[in-house]
Amino acid sequence: MIYVTQGHCYGIGLETFLKAYLCQSHKFREQIILICHLDDLKINLNFMPYKNSIYQDHIFINKIKLNCIFFEKSHTPNSTTALHIALGLCKPNDILLTLPTSKDQIFYNKKQLNGHTEFFRKFFKQENLVMSFLAPDCNFLLLTDHIAIEDVSKKITQERIFQKVDFFIRYIHQSREIKEVFFSGINPHCGENGHISNDDSIIQTGASLLRKKFDSIVFHSMMAGDTLHFNIKNKNQLFVYSAHDQGLAPFKLKYGLIGINLTLGMPFRRVSVDHGTAFDLWGKNKANYAGMLYLMEEIKNWK
Repeated sequence: MIYVTQGHCYGIGLETFLKAYLCQSHKFREQIILICHLDDLKINLNFMPYKNSIYQDHIFINKIKLNCIFFEKSHTPNSTTALHIALGLCKPNDILLTLPTSKDQIFYNKKQLNGHTEFFRKFFKQENLVMSFLAPDCNFLLLTDHIAIEDVSKKITQERIFQKVDFFIRYIHQSREIKEVFFSGINPHCGENGHISNDDSIIQTGASLLRKKFDSIVFHSMMAGDTLHFNIKNKNQLFVYSAHDQGLAPFKLKYGLIGINLTLGMPFRRVSVDHGTAFDLWGKNKANYAGMLYLMEEIKNWK
């Protein structure tokens, strides 16, 4: 099954999801269940040019059925409530699709977090869950994500490098086979042999450990982050970046909205589009749903 959590009521998530959903085959649509607050869904349907009718556990949009789980309003934000419901339902072969939300909507044990990935790390008690991004012809992995740039070097250890890349290679094999792995340095010019920093040597140490486990995969020597993306050729490559913006700047420049945010290391796979809530577009029926279309086309082939 594919469980979809609603995201922010006043973001473009529900609009892009519903429009992409209507483009899918009946067979694929039958695998999808939307988890949301009914009032939030109604607000979004009101500005979309579709006839709809709402029932206890499903809706019809232009005579196309969408299975739903509706929940009551509680003291937690609806994005968080939908997540908890989904996590109680997801089994190992299921996929969780989270629609975009904002940081003030994600809570765990009454504490506000920096996003979905941080929520999953707390929930599963797994610090090294992988934040990665897929495009039609490449895969990016981040060794660190939502932390201050001054803390990046402190967080990157050989254990973290090994575990995150290991997670990705093992969990992604059902949909993509990784044959090459490229690593960026942490600092400009990979630290210039210690003239800028000695921190980058840990990347080489982590790569050496991975070579011993995956002898059929080519692990390239560390390269400067500003030119690493010149090596992109196909979806059998993995590009490992040290920091959030170091990796996502070239990714979003090259692919725009056509990307998938993939979290690995949990019992199931979690996906989202690689854009945010776009509050300024909400309610105008103008949101670009190409990213959601790509995401659905990709995951429908996952085993």
